Amino acid sequence: MRFRLRSLFYTACSILVALGGCGGGDDNSSSSTPQVTLSLKDKCPTLANTALDESTTITAASIVSGSFTPPGAAAPLSVPELCRVNAVAKPVDGSNINFEIWLPTTWNNKYLSLGEGGFGGDIAPTGWQALQVAALRGYATGTTDTGHSGSSIDGDWIVGHPEKVIDWGYRAKHLQTIAAKELIQRFYASAPTKSYFAGCSNGGREGMMELQRYPDDFDGYLIGSPAFNWTGQTTLWAFENQVFADPASQIPSTKLPALKAASLAQCDALDGVADGIITNPKACTFNADALLCPAGQDNSTCFTAPQVASLKKVLAGPHDSAGRLLFPSDELGAETDNANWQTYVTSTAIRQTLGLFTYGRMLHNVTDYDPLNFNFDTDPGLLSAVLGPIVNATNTDLRAQKAKGIKIIHYVGWADAALAPQGSVNYYEDVATKVGGIDKAQEFYKLYMVPGMNHCYLGPGPNVFGQTTGGNYDPKWTAKEDVVKALEAWVEKGQAPDTITATKYAVDTDIKSAVLMKRPLCAHPKVQTYIGGDPTVESSFACR
Repeated sequence: MRFRLRSLFYTACSILVALGGCGGGDDNSSSSTPQVTLSLKDKCPTLANTALDESTTITAASIVSGSFTPPGAAAPLSVPELCRVNAVAKPVDGSNINFEIWLPTTWNNKYLSLGEGGFGGDIAPTGWQALQVAALRGYATGTTDTGHSGSSIDGDWIVGHPEKVIDWGYRAKHLQTIAAKELIQRFYASAPTKSYFAGCSNGGREGMMELQRYPDDFDGYLIGSPAFNWTGQTTLWAFENQVFADPASQIPSTKLPALKAASLAQCDALDGVADGIITNPKACTFNADALLCPAGQDNSTCFTAPQVASLKKVLAGPHDSAGRLLFPSDELGAETDNANWQTYVTSTAIRQTLGLFTYGRMLHNVTDYDPLNFNFDTDPGLLSAVLGPIVNATNTDLRAQKAKGIKIIHYVGWADAALAPQGSVNYYEDVATKVGGIDKAQEFYKLYMVPGMNHCYLGPGPNVFGQTTGGNYDPKWTAKEDVVKALEAWVEKGQAPDTITATKYAVDTDIKSAVLMKRPLCAHPKVQTYIGGDPTVESSFACR
């Protein structure tokens, strides 16, 4: 209510400015003093050092235009003229949330909030391109440090700082949304006509948290590869820490090409065409024993017996002592592409940062937790009970969101080795059950599983379709090939997306490079199916 009243106040002031209202002073003074309407460019710096509410203050505001080199960036970005605003919120003791809000002077009258990866940290350390693309699209846009400083995989802020854990869990993104909408009202003297969210990975988790906790914040959501069941994913990371604890069980990066060759040999052609892409890993029963080295041998073309055993465990996923699956496993399909498995599975980079920090620092509140102490009979339930209410976005009852008219597009790469793809399928099917079936779910929520795509983007398959990760954007794209425009058309015109065209470029992050192939992305449960013809052409595939 506080923000609505303030918004009404500023709107009233803009209407009454010609009458001298809202300016104070006596009648003679106000009627004799000419009223000056500032341009947006001139208005921008006047925002600095003002309060948005009792806990949020604008610390800086300045015009940026043309070439802009963000803090810590290696190269400048080309941006439209915009008001770059920095703000900080301190809602409770121990909380310090920084925001970065960009307000283009040529505005499309909408707001797009962007998600943050990993544990967040400094403002947009890897997200400047997402801000750039959102501004180029004409959106007012914003991001946050999620309530702490440091690397997106830094855990030093956790122990002894419970309010910062809450900030990262859900509070920072919600307060950023409130602050951005208030700022938009002040700057443009108008509220956004529509508000959208777009994020991938932890950003996807943030979006699902907003959807479930604060359904009034956004009209449409673009959710990519979300870490929505953070405690479940943490259980998978804990499991992989133990699988690879013995050096003999570890799979070196030099052997991953052999794994990819075996997975393609066994699974690629099941969709009717051998093209280096596994369309649906769930359709393949992979035989890990095919990689076993002959007796007495050990080279890059084969796996030792302990390595085969660890691979089988990874592909089976974590179980408790009663044999119950605790969380879906990783999938095959792009083991060497962009260091996919090396980064997320076989090395310690993620499982001993995001994973270990979650169950060591967030759950047990210590910095020296031994991963081998994780108990798969008791700790998964403890994680869910203690941290689940703060970090998980697993509520599948979205009937109220459907009734509000909210629209959701959710996408996941089948070759994502960072976050188990099947988790999103399970979540979506549970939502469908709650709302009365797949047909009812697709009235407001569509899930697109992307063959051959890694985490959020990249990979051997077509992986560019207008998502905010990767920095790709072409204003000539239509809603058919631009998932952001598809979401807009669904929210604003009632035009639900069907298939979405995904493109594979010679360089995934450069849409000026050669186009290698195009494929239709199919709304689950339909599957991309080869029907004959040139496999680089979209019309050679149908959704069935």
